[in-house]
Amino acid sequence: MKFDRHFLQTIPPEQMRFTLSTMLTLVRVALIPVIVGAILLGHWQSAFVCFIIAALTDTLDGNVARWRNEQTFLGACLDTIADKLLFSAVFLTLALVHPPSFQIPAWFILFVIMREALVVVGALVVMATLHYFVVKPSVEAKAAGFMRTVLVGLILLSSVGTHVPSHLFYVLMYLFIALEVLALSHYVYAGARRLLA
Repeated sequence: MKFDRHFLQTIPPEQMRFTLSTMLTLVRVALIPVIVGAILLGHWQSAFVCFIIAALTDTLDGNVARWRNEQTFLGACLDTIADKLLFSAVFLTLALVHPPSFQIPAWFILFVIMREALVVVGALVVMATLHYFVVKPSVEAKAAGFMRTVLVGLILLSSVGTHVPSHLFYVLMYLFIALEVLALSHYVYAGARRLLA
């Protein structure tokens, strides 16, 4: 597998510019250590508020990019990386800290890590073979992302003291897994078609 070292040079400059939506994505990245630190210190309310802000930037950056016609390759890549960093860091931290409301199973953390690794490896294979990469999440991936956000939000909210039925965590967790499996199947199928075309 050999990467085209000139790949980034082939991307038009306007696709690599910083925009308002890109700045919102960077805010989400900057909030990651704040959220992780708040969880480690047991400041659940601060962790919940910062996570909600991060989740709002995830919704706003895409909408702002469309409203302002500022959709760029850089923005799409940073948005994807920000999501992976945010949820990988939060899930791992919650698994280490043992939140009072719901203990995340170790196998679920392993599933999340393996999923992220498969997506990254798949993207690198496509980029190395075709010398381009299109960042476009599927409907299943967007739905899984929503379930993941709700799951983390409820874990943090319930850790503050708000009562959340324990079975709801399991429902959201298994819905997330089912949607992620569908999304991975879609990506594998789409990637195979591109590579074999």
